[in-house]
Amino acid sequence: MNLQTPKPMSSSLLPVVSTTTAKEPFHLLRYFTTASLIVILLAYLASGYAGGWLIYGSFLENEREESENIADAFADLATSSGFPPEMWGKVNFPGPLKNKLLIEMEDFGVVQFTLYGLDGRVLEDLTLEGKAKRTNPQLVDKNSFHTASQGGKTIDWYSRVWTPLLPFVRSQGVTETYSPIREPHPGKVMAVARTNRDLAPVLEQVRYTLLTWMLVVGLVCLAVFSILWLLVRKADRIIKAQHQDLKDLNHRKDEFLAICSHDIRSPLTGVQAGTKVLLAERKAPLTEFQREILVENEKSVRVMLDLVNTLLDMARLEAGAEALHIEPVEVNQAVRDATMLLKGMLQQHHVTLDLQLAPSEVTLQGDRLKILRMISNVVSNAIKHAQGKPVTVRVVPKENGVCVSVIDRGHGIREEDLKLLFDKFTSLSHKKKSRDDGTGLGLSIVQKLITLHGGSVHVESELGKGSAFHLNFPLQPPPQTA
Repeated sequence: MNLQTPKPMSSSLLPVVSTTTAKEPFHLLRYFTTASLIVILLAYLASGYAGGWLIYGSFLENEREESENIADAFADLATSSGFPPEMWGKVNFPGPLKNKLLIEMEDFGVVQFTLYGLDGRVLEDLTLEGKAKRTNPQLVDKNSFHTASQGGKTIDWYSRVWTPLLPFVRSQGVTETYSPIREPHPGKVMAVARTNRDLAPVLEQVRYTLLTWMLVVGLVCLAVFSILWLLVRKADRIIKAQHQDLKDLNHRKDEFLAICSHDIRSPLTGVQAGTKVLLAERKAPLTEFQREILVENEKSVRVMLDLVNTLLDMARLEAGAEALHIEPVEVNQAVRDATMLLKGMLQQHHVTLDLQLAPSEVTLQGDRLKILRMISNVVSNAIKHAQGKPVTVRVVPKENGVCVSVIDRGHGIREEDLKLLFDKFTSLSHKKKSRDDGTGLGLSIVQKLITLHGGSVHVESELGKGSAFHLNFPLQPPPQTA
């Protein structure tokens, strides 16, 4: 008897041509650069804003002190010119004194100086012409006046530009300060002076101070960003190199797996063919013992061939070398054909099958053999875990597709195991390994095949009550697979 050895598997079945787009790796450097630039820009603006207000606060404090000193200097000038405080309000300042005060005002940048009695009466009002708009001396800020009459001092800043923008815009403005004027002894407040100063020279100084501050902050931010960027770039290169190494190793693993699986399948097919010939008893009858051995051998070879074919399918899918042969597929008939192949398994596990088909024909465009493989994989998985209870296969037409649901009433799946269900070589903790369990690749293959068709699979399960697998097929596959 001559047994023909099966022909070697065609090289077209090996994973050499990729038809799917590989997932783009995570670009650490790109995301870090974008995120860090945004963070550093916000930090820079915040520090500039905070620095502006700190410098502004320091400037106001200095301005309060300066305004009080100016008021005291004007009072001393009036006294030294023969115009003591007891004469204020009774007689106007004489011309020579006014001229001296106006010169002092110009030197100090004061555009208007108003002297008030403690009762709010205007004692004297001097203004530099053409320097600023004259403020009505009768319009008094009551709160500021009261504070100054009690010995305190207040200041308001009237600027045309928002403070944080001062480094970028040249601005003009004035301060309005209410300062107390005291007697030399014992320091009792005898009048209140309102001083309006021109801020243009001071604002220019503040502007350069803010520019210096923001320049320092910008250089610090740039230095921090540069150091971090160099560190992240180094880490990104290491990660990319490791990612490429893993891709290369995975590709070589898939090639090795495909070649080894093929080399194992060829002799197994020959052993299976020889066993079938012996079981046919064409030359001589077999003893009962010989038949039992051959039957077990044939079962073992069939199981091994199924495992090898599963590994080959996974290798092709991983490499993107699996192509779809599109043709019209009637879903009700596909379900009948897929479950027909599982009659022996149903009898072995003492499970009945309840087919709930669509009331009318539902035809989709897809790869018939792969659709049969998906349905049989999910149904056989349900039979294994049904614990002798019925398994339902339901076909439900949808608006743009069809859903094939496989429902069992077995032990179910724990919630924490659901996310591992479609991983390769997964063995869930509640399962007991048996001869039927296979490689753990069945559901992973189902997920990849249905994704190739442009569909999806999802699971509903409750521990102790069973599971429901829903295969959602579109009526038309994606254009790149058609």
